[in-house]
Amino acid sequence: MAKKEAWEEKLEAGIAERDMIQTLMFITEIDVLKIDAKLGHILLGKNSKWIFPVLERPSTYYSEFLGKKGLETSNIFFIDVGTNYRKGTYIDSPGQLIELKREVVAAADALASSSPRPERIVLVFSSFVTLELFSDNRLIGIFIHELTLALRQLGVYQVFVIAPGDPLIRYLAPVMDVTITLV
Repeated sequence: MAKKEAWEEKLEAGIAERDMIQTLMFITEIDVLKIDAKLGHILLGKNSKWIFPVLERPSTYYSEFLGKKGLETSNIFFIDVGTNYRKGTYIDSPGQLIELKREVVAAADALASSSPRPERIVLVFSSFVTLELFSDNRLIGIFIHELTLALRQLGVYQVFVIAPGDPLIRYLAPVMDVTITLV
């Protein structure tokens, strides 16, 4: 087995020490695909489900990529935003923040009320650059505040991945329980 990099150890430790009903923000320049795969290995167990809005590439790309990394992609509920090449639900544009929030909360609610209920429901959101192309930071901040509050009610563990220096951090930090910088 390959030796883990320092960021991988820090990511694992950050998740292991935390209560599973919370919000967690990773600030990092590490390739988001590497982060997504690592999060999948940590958070996608036999009785876990992921809600994964994808804005940069189609869900078919992420499904294939994560499958090649050894992850069970049938446990991932994809929400495609802005692409017709989809596996999950679909939203026309990253500028449709209300619709995006509605889709994420609906998916979480459906998973939380399913029988049997998954042990863990996880939202992974790492598409802030694309959101910033379509909406101003204040609106994105409002979107994240409303989304995190709604998902806390459902007991969803939320992981946000953002680049260092992104102006959105100031809007996101107040609703995060834990912020970890990975280098």
